Amino acid sequence: MFRKIAGTEFGSRFYSVKMDLFYYFFHLGIEIARWKGIIALIRTHYFTTVDSGNKLRRDIREKCTIHRMIDFNEVKVFASAKGQHNMITFLQKGKDEEAAAYRSVVKKSDNTDREKLRSIMHGWRKDVVHAFKRQGDLFDRYGHISS
Repeated sequence: MFRKIAGTEFGSRFYSVKMDLFYYFFHLGIEIARWKGIIALIRTHYFTTVDSGNKLRRDIREKCTIHRMIDFNEVKVFASAKGQHNMITFLQKGKDEEAAAYRSVVKKSDNTDREKLRSIMHGWRKDVVHAFKRQGDLFDRYGHISS
């Protein structure tokens, strides 16, 4: 499946060595969303710093406003999945440099039930660090999305 997508015009524009197949979902969301449309995806947080995420981060930086990122770190969001470092990312198509991005990062991992996940999402837990950042301050000099 990956090779089929990478072989298309769309896939070849965004392909990067060692990239995650699911990066294409971000790119497709950005492509098909209407102006000011909301794109919300849950994916591992690795795209924020790995080299294979360069094209995705550039696409996000150039075409979107990041509204919220909830980084669950090692909290187990999906019972059957191993090695989770999940992040929910909320983007809006179109740039608004003045908009603040709300970033939440879970600092402690433990067994998580539905109520704990809800408390993380709503910012009720003490082990979650919250920060507001301007769009321009989200990216470091290497193009990584900083925490």
